Amino acid sequence: MLSGVSATDEFVALFLKLKIARSIGTQVEAVKEFARTFPNYLFVATLDGDWNMIVVMRLDVAEKNPTSKIVEKFSDQVSDYRISGIQIKDVNLLNMSLVLLT
Repeated sequence: MLSGVSATDEFVALFLKLKIARSIGTQVEAVKEFARTFPNYLFVATLDGDWNMIVVMRLDVAEKNPTSKIVEKFSDQVSDYRISGIQIKDVNLLNMSLVLLT
């Protein structure tokens, strides 16, 4: 079990800080495409500030945490990461659909 992620958490967030490179946009797209291959993938977003992106997935205790697979695959491009269990209590589906349409 990952530190900070308990069996009661339903979702997990992976914060990634990528190594500075001219091809950072290509790196972000590669991570997005890989994350989309997981059936429990919810969303990927780019971030301003200390972290470049966040990947959120539903946690399936029957398999190894998929966010760890992302870190392993892109380990040569990641300078830092954090994995945190999150609990999503309420979602405004109308507003989420607006996000997905943009």
